[in-house]
Amino acid sequence: MSLADCITTLSDKSKQLSYKDLVALSALAPEELTAFHKTWLKVNDSKRREIVNRLVDLAEDNLDVDFEGIFMLCLKDKDVQVKSSAIEGLWECDNRILISILSSILVNDESVIVRAKAAMALSKFALLSHLGKMLNKDSDNIIATLTYIINSESEDNEVKRRAIESIAPFDTNEVQSIIQKAYLNEDQRMKYSAIYAMGKSNNPHWIPTIVRELKSADSETRYEAANACGEMAEEDLIPDLLELFDDDDIEIQSSAVGAVGNIGGNMARRALLNTLNVSDPTLAEAAQTALAKLDAGEDLVDISINPYDRLSN
Repeated sequence: MSLADCITTLSDKSKQLSYKDLVALSALAPEELTAFHKTWLKVNDSKRREIVNRLVDLAEDNLDVDFEGIFMLCLKDKDVQVKSSAIEGLWECDNRILISILSSILVNDESVIVRAKAAMALSKFALLSHLGKMLNKDSDNIIATLTYIINSESEDNEVKRRAIESIAPFDTNEVQSIIQKAYLNEDQRMKYSAIYAMGKSNNPHWIPTIVRELKSADSETRYEAANACGEMAEEDLIPDLLELFDDDDIEIQSSAVGAVGNIGGNMARRALLNTLNVSDPTLAEAAQTALAKLDAGEDLVDISINPYDRLSN
């Protein structure tokens, strides 16, 4: 289908876009985006939400499509769900222009959901900064924006905790203090974010705390602690993680398996090979995936990992 036909279908409330229609929206040129946008503004909220969600799913499953232009347009949409989904859709985009756009959304948008998603999206650029792949002024802007949100007395805790997660890779003394304060917060969600941030900081200072939380009675705490161990990538943590291979929660088992794979080494390989033979297909699949990553020698700091689907969201 041509783009013109696709846009015509887009404006028809009685029709749904097919897979081929959606693919036709990939990699639109500037003039094509303009034509798309004119029709897009006339589409009702529910259909715009549906289309953006389908584009996000398609982009995750198919690396050959590029809906970046459409997602960028949707950052200015009037609908909260459309904006929120568009932010998720831009996770793979590392264009530094997004830093100022996301920062503005984080500080100024009226929706808690959208501001929280913007805070999470900045985590990719924080990791890029940690790897020395961003300009110093970009790093400074990210730190300044996230710190402002964290210190704001009027900001919602949901947004604050996402900002704490995102600022963690910078691992300054101030960031360590921020994480410690979040860990002691009475809001349990803040504690989840603090443990997540401990792992992302990659600072061995937090290892005793993380190991202690592996034995927490709270399942989501154990889940975050297991993932944090994987971020630390210390082989001495493997025995503690192996205890979670028998956890009652399959999500925690899988996170422990993934963490062991991320740590790597001979002990990790033996544990993962043994897990291939377990009766639970989900756990065996997790072990197979971890072994594949281990064999491929993938980087421990993986900026492509999408943070939006964590158990403790």
